Amino acid sequence: MSSAVAATVAPASSGSDGVNRYTVAEHLGEQGWSVAIVSPGGAEVAVRACRDEHEARTYASTVRQHIAWLSEPTFREYYRLEQGARGAQGASADASTDARAVAPREQEA
Repeated sequence: MSSAVAATVAPASSGSDGVNRYTVAEHLGEQGWSVAIVSPGGAEVAVRACRDEHEARTYASTVRQHIAWLSEPTFREYYRLEQGARGAQGASADASTDARAVAPREQEA
């Protein structure tokens, strides 16, 4: 049984045209919780598996803040997203196992 919970955020102003059009979607599926970064074209360009709902909502909130604060080019660089289409499924098939493709750079506390 697959239950989907999705939440997206409206674009914020920051991009080269004044708007960062990336969004975030949270999902509860058969494999548990995950958070997807969704490109302006609607493709999931990065997906991060989360151990529970709390982690998913916390990570999604952080990404939403970055969408609000960063221009699209800076956002793509920070999250290591490629510009342009990456296929119908968004991120590459190996992205779910490649932490570099799904996680932002770690910051020192």
